[in-house]
Parts: sequence; C-alpha cells; structure tokens
Amino acid sequence: MEEIVTLHELLNGFSNIQRRSLIIDRGEFLLRQGEVESHIYYIHSGAIHAFYVSDHEEHTIRFGYKGSLITSIPSFYNGQPSELFLQAIRKTEITAYSR
Repeated sequence: MEEIVTLHELLNGFSNIQRRSLIIDRGEFLLRQGEVESHIYYIHSGAIHAFYVSDHEEHTIRFGYKGSLITSIPSFYNGQPSELFLQAIRKTEITAYSR
C-alpha cells in the first residue's frame, strides 16, 4: 500500500524552509490588502477568512479550515502587493512557512 504524505508533512521535511507555530485570536489579520505575502499557512485548528474589499463591499474568496493551507498565491509567488485580507474568524493555531 502506498504511503500518503500530506503537504504539511512534506513542507516540514525541508530543512531550508523556516517555520513557526502561532496562535492567533479571532479578528486578527495574517495579511492585509496591499502587503506582500511571505508565508504559506497550515491551519491546525480554527478558521481563516480570505477576502478582498472593493467599492466598500467585502467579497469572500474562501475559508480555510483545519488541515488546509492558505495564502495569497499571486503575492507569495510574484512579490506583488496582495489584493486579499487573511483574517482569523475564531482562535486559530497555524504553522507559518516562509520562503
């Protein structure tokens, strides 16, 4: 039988990737619109809301829950300012991987 390796386990296997564990409170931001993303986040518990604001309206892109990864992909890969906010919607435990 094949062994299934999660992306979280794979990222932990690289010695050159910096990582740190964080607990963030409800309402706290991991990223704000206009900032450059330098992390990929693995969610151990809790939930993150990814959204942007346009014409004073909030537009949800996705929610990240336990066992998922979340980031602003274009900002992370291209070094461009993010169009997204990443905000905890409840107390959340994450691992932040930086490049």
